[in-house]
Amino acid sequence: MNLPRVTALATTAALAVGVGTGAANSPAWPTMSGSTPTSAPTPQLLLAPEAAGREYAMFSRAGNDAVRTIVMEAADRLSRDVDREDVLERVRDRWVDLAAAHPEAYDMAVRAAVADQLDRFLVAAGDGAVDSLDEIAPA
Repeated sequence: MNLPRVTALATTAALAVGVGTGAANSPAWPTMSGSTPTSAPTPQLLLAPEAAGREYAMFSRAGNDAVRTIVMEAADRLSRDVDREDVLERVRDRWVDLAAAHPEAYDMAVRAAVADQLDRFLVAAGDGAVDSLDEIAPA
């Protein structure tokens, strides 16, 4: 048995109990008022546009990249406090150009994948989620 180590541990424990008891009775020690303390609200953090997904059910990587570009642009505009309707109008305008090169863009799975991604950014910006897929692209 290592007597100096045991003595040091016992002394430390006794000091901790003594200090704790004395501090609790000290006038400088804060007291609980009986109510639950509250904290400041958690700040709302906007997602970076780079957080956009990479898979949108397009038939090619080029198609997925083109859709991701539209989502990233919308996310960027939302992070700069551009009005929700202006952002979605720009998405619809860009969608027409996209569909000319990639007809599968009108597929419901593609539009649903885009809506899922846009919802993340819309909600982070304090707006409501996409109501219908027609808000993103015409059927």
